[in-house]
Amino acid sequence: MDRLICLDENYSTTKMLYKIVDDEYLDENGTIKEKCKWNINNSTFKIQHSTLFLPEGEGRKGEGGLRTKGYFKLSYENLMINDECLFLNDKEGNQYKSNNSTFNIKHPTLSSLPLISIITVVFNGEKYLEETIQSVINQTYPNVEYIIIDGGSTDGTLDIIKKYEDKIDYWVSEKDDGMYEAIHKGFMLSTGEIYSWLNADDKYYPWTLVTVSKIFQKKSYVKWLTGIPSHINKYSELINVEHPKYYFQYFIKKGYYRGDYLGFIQQESTFFRSSLYKKHPLNPKLKLAGDYNLWLKFASSERLFTVKTILASFRIHQNQKSDDIDRYYNECNIVSKNTKVKFLKYFIKPISILMNRKLIRPITWNKYDN
Repeated sequence: MDRLICLDENYSTTKMLYKIVDDEYLDENGTIKEKCKWNINNSTFKIQHSTLFLPEGEGRKGEGGLRTKGYFKLSYENLMINDECLFLNDKEGNQYKSNNSTFNIKHPTLSSLPLISIITVVFNGEKYLEETIQSVINQTYPNVEYIIIDGGSTDGTLDIIKKYEDKIDYWVSEKDDGMYEAIHKGFMLSTGEIYSWLNADDKYYPWTLVTVSKIFQKKSYVKWLTGIPSHINKYSELINVEHPKYYFQYFIKKGYYRGDYLGFIQQESTFFRSSLYKKHPLNPKLKLAGDYNLWLKFASSERLFTVKTILASFRIHQNQKSDDIDRYYNECNIVSKNTKVKFLKYFIKPISILMNRKLIRPITWNKYDN
C-alpha cells in the first residue's frame, strides 16, 4: 500500500501527489537532474521513455513545476473514506492510503477521482493570468493536473508563473508556433482522463471541476460537454449569462450547432475525455480556428452534451485574438472545406427537428446536485 502525498491541503493541484523519483536523481534544488529526465520508468504511471517534459526548444526561458521535482498524479477509483483514512485504487488495482483530514474531501458522493488535466497557454498575459491560475488551483475538486505553456513572454508573465510554480504540475517558457501548437504540446504532456484548456484571461468557478467529474463518472456515454455561455468584463463581473430555461433556444437561435458557427461553443466551458482527444487531436498549424476544427472532428462521432450551469466565463476585453472576427471566419471557412468529417449529416440535417430528435440532449445537472 502506497501513501499519497499532500504538499498543501489548500490547493486542488497539491493534494493527490505520488513521488516516483528517488532523491538520488534530484539535484541540490530538489529538481530532477537533466540527464535523468529522459530515463524515468514507472509501470504504475505507464511511464517508459514517454514525454513527461518538453525537449528544449528555441529561446527557452525556463521550466519548472511539481513534475520537475518528481511528483506525479493518477486517476483513482473505488474511493473509500472513514474518519481517519482515505483509500483509493488506481486502474491497475494498486491501493493508496492517506489521512482523510489532510485531503479534506468535501464531496463524499464521489466514487472515484479521475485526474482532470487543464492546459493554459499564454504570451504576455500578465494582466489576467494570476486570476486564471487561482481559478484552477482553488477548485473544490482535489485531483487536478495543471500545465502552463508560455510562448516566451517579455512582460511579467513569467514572474506570475514562478510565483505559483509549486502549485503547477509543469510549466515551460519558450518560443512556439502559435496558440494551438502550444495547446497541443500541453495535451501531449497530460496524463489525465478528462481534458480542457483555459485561456490566460478566462476563469473557472469553484464548483466547475467537481461538477464535470461527477457527470463523466455517472454518464459513461458522455464524451464531451459544455456549460451555459457566460462572459465577464475586465473587472471579472458577469455581464452575460443565459438562463437555463432559454439555453437551447440560445444555442439554436445563434446557430451554435450549425457548421458555420460551431466555433462559438465556448471553449473554456467545454470538457472532453482524453480518449476522444487522442482520436481527434487539435491541428497545431491553425492560428485562430483550432477550436472550431476540434469541435468539427468531435461532432463527427460523438454528441455534444450540455450542462445547465456555468462552468467557466469568457472575458471580454480589448486586444484579444478573438476580436479579429473576420480572420476567424476566414479560417473557419478554410477548415470546414478541408475537414473531411460526417458533420453535416450528424448535425445540420436534423436542425429543424433538433428538440424532437434530441440530437443534442441536455444533462439536467447543476452545481448543487449530488
